[in-house]
Amino acid sequence: MSKKTRQPRAVTDPDQVQKIGRFLDDSANDYIAARTLLLNQLPQQGAILGSTAIEKAFKAILVAYGQPPGFGHLQVAHWNQVKNLAPDYFKLLNRDFLKLNQKVYLLRYTDAVPVGYNIVIASREYLWELDKTIMSLQRRFVTQAEEGKTRLRKIEALIQENDRRILTDNNFVFDTNDNVFDYTKPQLIYELRRHAQHALIELQYVADTVPVDAAAGFLRAGAHVAADDRTVTQAFARIGHPHQ
Repeated sequence: MSKKTRQPRAVTDPDQVQKIGRFLDDSANDYIAARTLLLNQLPQQGAILGSTAIEKAFKAILVAYGQPPGFGHLQVAHWNQVKNLAPDYFKLLNRDFLKLNQKVYLLRYTDAVPVGYNIVIASREYLWELDKTIMSLQRRFVTQAEEGKTRLRKIEALIQENDRRILTDNNFVFDTNDNVFDYTKPQLIYELRRHAQHALIELQYVADTVPVDAAAGFLRAGAHVAADDRTVTQAFARIGHPHQ
């Protein structure tokens, strides 16, 4: 028997309503900042804010279901709680993308990442999945103002205002996407690995093909040093450098 989504109770406590609203608005602000950075060739910084946008949306869901949001950044405990409380919502999300965003948080201080740490951020692909994730999470909330009228959340209000920071290259605002990402358009790739012998290896380049290991999804390997200690393997086939 399939597990059905538990409907959250109507939240009427002013403090709780305010807390949910702050999480959602903070998530929207981080999302807008992430999109701006990703569209301007700053994938590392954009992904860091994309990660916090997801975290805050998850915490809004937890509060809506009467659960404490917890402390700390995006954790397995957060998405397991959301999965248990709202499985119909959670199944719309990509688990590997959530794991990628958990790893992303360490990019705030690249000198502190542990040996063996590896991450690949393909800017357009990341943005595509971030749009899908945030739209899926944010649109679970409807705020009723006085006299039963619906008050738009910040992200929906900005969409109605045709805010280009949200609408530019966004395939999920109007639910017109066919759910298949197009790798043929050039995108900036960012790769980082902490190698025991070679310290920190960091790459940025442009690619327009599917990843070398397509089956690995968002957790693909990058900046891999071969056994000869001379060859570095990339996650995508390079066609150029940034700013070309």
